[in-house]
Amino acid sequence: MPKTILELSKELNVSKTAINKLLTPDKRKRYVSKKGNRFLISDDGVNAIKAHFEGNIDNQTDNIENNANKTAQNDNQTANQVGDINQELVDALKAELVEKNKQLAAKDDQINTVHTLLDQQQKLTLQANQQISKLESQVKQLQLAESSESTDTIDVEPESKTAPLKPTTSETESKTSKTESKTKNHKKHWWNPWS
Repeated sequence: MPKTILELSKELNVSKTAINKLLTPDKRKRYVSKKGNRFLISDDGVNAIKAHFEGNIDNQTDNIENNANKTAQNDNQTANQVGDINQELVDALKAELVEKNKQLAAKDDQINTVHTLLDQQQKLTLQANQQISKLESQVKQLQLAESSESTDTIDVEPESKTAPLKPTTSETESKTSKTESKTKNHKKHWWNPWS
């Protein structure tokens, strides 16, 4: 049964324009007849147009499948490239992390060394302060001993009240010998030069 272009376009689910483009002047002479205001396509023309569009549909389906395959391949390649880039980044970050860990370990060693040196310095300072206080107490004891000796020699009464007090040579000799014996017994140390 002959069909109009509109009926055929609805049946094939294509536009009227697509059917009109397919109908070249040669095909119009063979398949199209005019009845009133309508163009009717003969059964042979309908079959030829259906075959064309079904072939196009098959071609389009093949094209869509090919495009889908190409897209999938491109996606796989892109995913592989992204995976490679990500792996390179991960490797670079791991290497940087290892380097930073080495630096942190070196800093920890430096901090431990500084703490050890600081502890040693504090111990030495404490020992030096203890020795200084010990020497200061010895100096005070010596000063007290000297001052008590000097008060003992001054307390001697003079033979005559009118004669001036002059130490005798034996007294001065005994004082100098006592101070010399004290200095011989007392060692001089480098940290206390005044003793």
